[in-house]
Amino acid sequence: MEVFYLKINQPAFTTWYYLRMWLDIVQQFPEAKTYIICDNPDLQNAITNNMANRGGYIVEFIQSARDSEELKYIVDNAIVANWKKAAYAHLTTFLHARDNGYKNFWNIDADDSGLYAKPRKIAKIFKTVKDYAAKNNLQILSLDYWITQSAGQNWSFGISYVDNLIDWIGLLKKHCKDDAHIEHYKRLGIPNNADELINYLRKVEEVHVETFYVENLHAIHHSNNIFNEALFGVRHWANGKCYWHVMSEIFGMGKSGSLPIPSCMIKFDIGLTIEESLRCLKNYCESSQISLFEKMNNVVDAEITAILPLKGTNKNLRHCLESLLAQNFKNFKLIVTDAGLNNDELKICQEMENSFGGRMKILTVPKEKLFNAGLQEAKGRYVIFIKGNESFVPDALQMLYAVAANYRADFVHTSNYFVENDDKTSVKTDEQGWGENLQAIMILQHIRNKLWALSQNMLSPSIYDNLIRREFLEEEKISLPFDNEIMRWTFSLQCLCLSEKYIRIAHPVYTRLAEEITPQDFTADIKSISFMKSAVDKIIEEVLYFDEYVDERNFVKSILQKCYLDYFAKKFK
Repeated sequence: MEVFYLKINQPAFTTWYYLRMWLDIVQQFPEAKTYIICDNPDLQNAITNNMANRGGYIVEFIQSARDSEELKYIVDNAIVANWKKAAYAHLTTFLHARDNGYKNFWNIDADDSGLYAKPRKIAKIFKTVKDYAAKNNLQILSLDYWITQSAGQNWSFGISYVDNLIDWIGLLKKHCKDDAHIEHYKRLGIPNNADELINYLRKVEEVHVETFYVENLHAIHHSNNIFNEALFGVRHWANGKCYWHVMSEIFGMGKSGSLPIPSCMIKFDIGLTIEESLRCLKNYCESSQISLFEKMNNVVDAEITAILPLKGTNKNLRHCLESLLAQNFKNFKLIVTDAGLNNDELKICQEMENSFGGRMKILTVPKEKLFNAGLQEAKGRYVIFIKGNESFVPDALQMLYAVAANYRADFVHTSNYFVENDDKTSVKTDEQGWGENLQAIMILQHIRNKLWALSQNMLSPSIYDNLIRREFLEEEKISLPFDNEIMRWTFSLQCLCLSEKYIRIAHPVYTRLAEEITPQDFTADIKSISFMKSAVDKIIEEVLYFDEYVDERNFVKSILQKCYLDYFAKKFK
């Protein structure tokens, strides 16, 4: 079990911004126990209200243990006046963890610190740090806040992993009155605070207190408004140097706007790229969201690319295109990819091309590139693959975009649709929650919630008619399928598991007609085996890497195995 202490005491504009970031991170841990240390009742109420509006966050509030005689003794004898509050908050984590039997924990300044990568990547960094500390008998391992700036001298709290199997409180009580400690930091001109007291312990006791950094990771540490003065707190580590963004980028100093990373620092590299981390920084710093229904009326600057692969089975194609022309959301483009499977379909598209006023583009491609060629031509933030046998309601694209943009979703799942029988009567799918209004939105972030929804038949695997963030597919290196049922299913599973925020809406946005199932060639079936294996390996490596996820790993493998068995049984019966 992972234990997190998130220290929150600044009633600043940025407090909820940073805390939300950390709550998204701790949710990646299967069985995390999360405490928020907050001594301000008004701030605690504000945080509680924000969490209630967001939903899904389970935390417990505690206060700094200022009534503890042990901590009072340490703070009164070793900490200067203006750092006493911070010292109580920092040291409360040691006391609380000891009294609750926690063997290790994370101590985090959650109101003025941020790490910029996807939450599951940050979780992977934390797991790597914890495993390294255990393997190398390190008692505290903290992210680089001041070590680089002080040429390896000044250790600091901020984002720290603590092994709690030694008596920290006892050691601090033992040394809090040391004259050597007081004189040492007086000479350096550094105030006696909790950070420097721990720093002193690593010099006089057999405790291993070290500092780490993460290659290519952007981080921020400051107490100012992020939307006004963020750049002064942003740094990243790369190629043996720590770069301060304001110096290296804003003032154009490049490599001169950096300091060499001291040799005492421990480097972790999880394959994060500069571009990936910087993209997360930019996304997090966007302005706050307005309401969903305000967003629906303010989408004129948005752009969606619809991708239509012509597969030879679209008997409702003309109606599909007409429904796209009738959309009240006009800022979309349609990419049609044609592999020569049905000339009648191509003729319909060519006949209607002028009606789209330059918004339709027809590409001639090999069969295996029906999906990829369209994506390569796509513009705008979101794409939607359409099958050609559905008819969209007039506000479908506007509705999908409003949901996606409002929640900054990677994927909006539109599983609840009408299906027409042979007698043309409309029936609903067998998915739960079908036909509810637009406000019935399910936000799936935690992997267990996603797989639970899949197991409960609340999600249907499909590449089609879902709004997907275009860059998400690129960022996660998700492979697009060729036209094979298993590969389409696997693609959907990748999107479900790898998305940071997966939205399911219950409001139906289109009507689908039944289509003929055409035989697929055996070569495609063989290729899909390799496709499935690589996809599952990626999901396990990127998402299900904690030991606690053994059931989830088995579930992912079992449903894919069942998919294969069912598919081949139908094909070769």
